[in-house]
Amino acid sequence: MSTKNLKFKKAFFEYLSGCGLKESTIKRTRVDMKKFYVWLNGRDVRDITKRGIQGFLKYLSNQKSQRNRKLSDNTKRICIISIKSFFTFLFKNEYIITNPLEDILIRRAKDKKERKIFTQDEIGAFLDSISLDDENNQRDRALYELFYSSGLRMREAFNLEVENINFNERVLIVKQGKGGKDRYVPFSETALKFIIKYINDGRKEHLMEHRDMRFKKYLFLTHKGKVNQGVMEKRFKKHLENCGLKGKGFTMYSIRHSTATHLLENGASIRYVSELLGHESIRTTQVYTRPTVENIKKVYRTFHPRENEYYDEIDGEYLKQLNILKERLIEEKEKKRKKRLKMSS
Repeated sequence: MSTKNLKFKKAFFEYLSGCGLKESTIKRTRVDMKKFYVWLNGRDVRDITKRGIQGFLKYLSNQKSQRNRKLSDNTKRICIISIKSFFTFLFKNEYIITNPLEDILIRRAKDKKERKIFTQDEIGAFLDSISLDDENNQRDRALYELFYSSGLRMREAFNLEVENINFNERVLIVKQGKGGKDRYVPFSETALKFIIKYINDGRKEHLMEHRDMRFKKYLFLTHKGKVNQGVMEKRFKKHLENCGLKGKGFTMYSIRHSTATHLLENGASIRYVSELLGHESIRTTQVYTRPTVENIKKVYRTFHPRENEYYDEIDGEYLKQLNILKERLIEEKEKKRKKRLKMSS
């Protein structure tokens, strides 16, 4: 590998680390870059053209995974995203004159599973089923109420520190969210009530068993440290079972999806929802408009006279009978008028 290529690669990963990306994302990018540099086979990255990138795409199509299977479309897609980010970095820092991937469009991956969303009644039943009889349930109620209130990502909620919450204004700051960005997020009066309950009671119980001072800054704790996805997913399934919603396909992500959907259903601007969820592009938020559109279609089919099952085509006989009824009403009205005139005279 040429000295220049090594220099570019090192600078790129220093840049990614400075962006605050998750270690897992950087690790995945390293795997993708390794594929690309193997394909380069010592060629100077500055000499790669758009035609050369087509050759790399063909190379990927012939590669196999560790299980000796062809790379999936999604794996190849993510790899191209990584390489495109690399060339964008080189171009912006003037290491290359043109970006060979600038005009290459990367299609969004299709969701493998349908987003399972709580109805407003279901999320209410789920949250209300969580009792406050011990420190873990108090934590769970506060955490899930905050999830639904503010549409936080799991990692954002798990990393939330007490000092990042303004209880008076009911606003919290998400530090180093997706893409390494900070953002301010409001939360509801209901969420505030359960957070305060947990801080005053259950969290004190968790803190009593903590020996590692590093974890004491986090809002949501276990007896061993801060909460994590594995623990909370087990708790989530338990609460689903308690309220009769087990087996319906809900995941913890369903709460965030439901927040977005319910806000849109109740008239919130898609731009507001996009800001709340921390989406970089409004196109990401548009996914949540589909359930709203489907609900509108259901209402339309149910109540519009040309759509619902009670509509009957108006025929000639119906119109004939309607005219006869109109004439009778006119006659009755005229008789009453003459009778009033006769009585007044």
